[in-house]
Amino acid sequence: MVYTHAMVQQSGSDNHELQTRWIYAIPIINRYIHRIGLSDILSSRMGGGGIVPNTSCLMIMLRNILMEREPVYGMGKWVSSIEPSLLGITANQTDHVNDDRMGRTLDMSF
Repeated sequence: MVYTHAMVQQSGSDNHELQTRWIYAIPIINRYIHRIGLSDILSSRMGGGGIVPNTSCLMIMLRNILMEREPVYGMGKWVSSIEPSLLGITANQTDHVNDDRMGRTLDMSF
């Protein structure tokens, strides 16, 4: 497993914080997802979702199934350990990825 360190400066402060984020095989998986245009296909058929779009949640679940097979109730913890940009979300959105959000996305899918 590969990980990266990010130096984060708290706004208005001279303090720096070192954060460790896992990368795993996500860049390789992202390349294949991008090549087949899966995100665009899902976006054209699903809408909405609030802070974290339904498409982003489905893509996060797909990456999770391909790599870890973490249960839905553990998705929030799993997402918070990974570099958010690799999952197609922002750092602010990671707090909103949880089992309830994933469940609503799955409900919208069927």
